[in-house]
Amino acid sequence: MISTKPGLTNTSTTPIVFTNSYSTSGTGTVVKHNEKTSFILTAAHVCTLAYENQIRSVFPFYDESHYDKIFTKASMFFDTKGRPHEAFPFAVNKSFDLCVMVAKKIDVPAIDVSLYPPVPGDKVYYMGFPRGIGGGTVVPAFTGFFSGTMKNRSATGMDVTAYSVPVAPGSSGSSIVNIFGEIVGVIHSYIPAFDNVALSAPHSKIVEILEKSDEQYDIHKESIEKDF
Repeated sequence: MISTKPGLTNTSTTPIVFTNSYSTSGTGTVVKHNEKTSFILTAAHVCTLAYENQIRSVFPFYDESHYDKIFTKASMFFDTKGRPHEAFPFAVNKSFDLCVMVAKKIDVPAIDVSLYPPVPGDKVYYMGFPRGIGGGTVVPAFTGFFSGTMKNRSATGMDVTAYSVPVAPGSSGSSIVNIFGEIVGVIHSYIPAFDNVALSAPHSKIVEILEKSDEQYDIHKESIEKDF
């Protein structure tokens, strides 16, 4: 476990080692199905990231300063029935710790992202595996409230949104949903001095990375789907 900034702790269950790849664990949510593939939304530090330039020509994302082009070693996701699914990192926003992965189409319902950002006091829920608790058909569920936006509090100096839900290492990548079951946040870190405050990228950044992933998927659809 590493500190992302004084007072903030990354929620991955495995220490990050900055080589050409690393191993970590967390939670992801299927947010869209295409003809042959599915998109999985998670935290950037859960993805297997590549920082080298050799893959920058693969997916020409709209903003190179925020979005890396990544297509490296696959990660393995397991659904609630214990079935494994190989997923490849597709887009990452390091500044806001968000990642979209692509996998062969998964037979589970996709969860929509809310059209509207949360309002302080809104009730929220999330399902995840803090400290590795759960697995298979057991997926711990938690509830809390949206607390608002904290300015310049992420490791990169960006804004984060705060949710009063129980959180611990292993919660990384868990989607936070509103009372309608729509995604409003993605857990990436927490405040260790009081581990009932989860931190997420702002709702607008979640919408943004999914919109840009859709655009690039449409452009490179044939080359992506041939591998599945």
